[in-house]
Amino acid sequence: MTETDAEISPSDRRTRFRIARSKGLSSIWRSKTDGHLRFRIGALNQWYEAFVLLNFMDIVLTLFFVRHGGVEANPVGRFILENYGWPPFVSFKFIECIIFLIIVQFLYHRRRSAGRFLIMLGCAVYFILMVWDVILLLRLHH
Repeated sequence: MTETDAEISPSDRRTRFRIARSKGLSSIWRSKTDGHLRFRIGALNQWYEAFVLLNFMDIVLTLFFVRHGGVEANPVGRFILENYGWPPFVSFKFIECIIFLIIVQFLYHRRRSAGRFLIMLGCAVYFILMVWDVILLLRLHH
């Protein structure tokens, strides 16, 4: 049985949470006029997931390349990696990712096209980085 937002009673919050979660919820807020919970269904969720996955792949490939004589290209990341080790470096990369996603979400609520462009640009940059890493990986094995 599929329910639409029009069929949901404003007082039935559990149903709203369940339906919103199943549709890919991106944000919840309380309306200033009537006090009811409002939901914005996430149009960018798949882009967020792609960005996090690409970020994770970057960390894994960085680990591989550094163990085989490479260096981290990001100067801040390189400093953390060289002076504090892997756990702080991984934390830095995920904090960097979270901050970027927060900026995208904020921008998306202000100006949707700009938020959409920024997350797509971030994914494109990480995708190009992954292609470059694969090329380096292939060169390493030859």
